[in-house]
Amino acid sequence: MIADRLRRLAGSRRAATWASALLLVGAGAAAASVFPFMAGLPDVTAVYSTPQPVVGMKPGVKLPVYDVQPDGRAVRSGQAYVDGEGRLQLSRYDGRRESAAVPEAVLMPASVRSLWVLATEAEREELRNTARGFIRALGAAIDGAVNSPVFDTEYKPVIEDTIRTAATAAWASPPVQAAFADLLQVADPMLRQVAADDLRPALVERLQPALWQAVRTNAVNIIDVFSDFRLDLKPLENAVSGAIADRRVRDGMAGMLAILAGTHQMRLLAERLGGEFLHNLRNDPRLADTIGRMMQDGRLSAYLEPLGDPALTLARAVPRTLARLDEHADLNSLAADIFKMQARGISSHVVIHMTAKDRDRVAVIDPLAPVTLVREAR
Repeated sequence: MIADRLRRLAGSRRAATWASALLLVGAGAAAASVFPFMAGLPDVTAVYSTPQPVVGMKPGVKLPVYDVQPDGRAVRSGQAYVDGEGRLQLSRYDGRRESAAVPEAVLMPASVRSLWVLATEAEREELRNTARGFIRALGAAIDGAVNSPVFDTEYKPVIEDTIRTAATAAWASPPVQAAFADLLQVADPMLRQVAADDLRPALVERLQPALWQAVRTNAVNIIDVFSDFRLDLKPLENAVSGAIADRRVRDGMAGMLAILAGTHQMRLLAERLGGEFLHNLRNDPRLADTIGRMMQDGRLSAYLEPLGDPALTLARAVPRTLARLDEHADLNSLAADIFKMQARGISSHVVIHMTAKDRDRVAVIDPLAPVTLVREAR
């Protein structure tokens, strides 16, 4: 009897083991159907090319693919990689070439800016209003702090000297001076033209009467033997300053500066000057030490107390608007991937399937953001 019971017990254990194994296999199959690519990468469903070269699109780069839903959320729908010819080999989880609901494949930078342009107008306006409230409070707080006696006596002199030193060193740096020399070469013929066409006529008109006035004035001084002779050049100085201030010269200089402002040399000078200036500020220990002391100074922190509520409101509005974080903390997958790439310092792109209407709306907000991909025949 005991032997029969042992045999039945062993049989029930084997049955339980097989049942557990079957459950695990079923769960694995269900997971493979739910989680994309667990059963292996599907075949390429479509091949796309960009109408113009895109920075960062190097062979082997992998890009996540999304579909914009009717409610505005972006759902992960596939993966793409750049092949040796710079084309995008795209594989959708559902195996289709494209979604009928969102047929336009658009390449966009993986940046917070993309989340901003994808948001609805109502969402952007809400965030603008919230940001305006924070900026007003921040301006009032900073204004109160920098005008306080504490800041004026203990911090302002050090900060001003740091900025002055950084700016002077930036201007004297070889990269900035080289860019300035290039700008002068471009400006030289323009200055000569302004001098010939505008400054010379204005100067000639004023120099003749100024010269006669100077002669008369100095002749009287020479004849007056009872006074110390001093050469009076004031009429000539007034003529030169008047010619420089002449409307024709001002207009000519303004036109020249407008042309120079749009040149590559001016942009390069601005970039190098700004870069050198910020580099000098970052490497000046006085600035970091001064800011650290300011942050710990209880006398200044009192001015920042009104920032609390506006900052909290803005902190709540940003994830709700850009990341579409709802009341259940369900983070939009597009926002999650972008935040992850930003945190890792990765400069990349994403492929988003959307309607033509959404693509045109995004292009109005930021014409440089969307790049409509061209599907190639396979």
